[in-house]
Amino acid sequence: MRKTTRSITDGAITATLSVMLLLVDRLVAGFLMSFLPLPLIVYGIYYSIKETILVYVVTVLLVAIFPGQLSTTILMLMYGLIAVIYVGVSKTNLNKYLKFLFLFFGVTLCWIVMITGFGSLFGLSFELTKQEIITFLNITDANLINILAIGVIVVSMILETLIITLASEFITQRMKLHRKV
Repeated sequence: MRKTTRSITDGAITATLSVMLLLVDRLVAGFLMSFLPLPLIVYGIYYSIKETILVYVVTVLLVAIFPGQLSTTILMLMYGLIAVIYVGVSKTNLNKYLKFLFLFFGVTLCWIVMITGFGSLFGLSFELTKQEIITFLNITDANLINILAIGVIVVSMILETLIITLASEFITQRMKLHRKV
């Protein structure tokens, strides 16, 4: 782990950007949630996984101190973990489908934690999804409702993984034009 002035400064800027992005995300009702891992991912492209994990821990601590809410801390904990997973698999020689699969499993883990443990804080509960399906499709069969709810959640996780992957690839490709990796 190289503790140069540049890596420390970039880490501090990354942590600050992550906290600011999280605060803006809370102001716009969670519409930027899929972009929360991006500052850590960009940092991780240029530095080692150990340095990325250190910046991740600092970012989570900043979120716990500055906004000080349980929901924002859990959100940064989960999406920071997704960023660390992305950085870890991007530094391997796996093909892009395996990288996507690893990232999808990371997103799945985070969604399971958020839905089962803290669904009321995020508005992401299984019961709420079932209720929306009942209201929207006017279905009364309980088994079909459960299958559709699981399907909606899985499709949402796939789409979020795709958003994170595409946004990360776009940003890192654009940054490679200006800075040598």
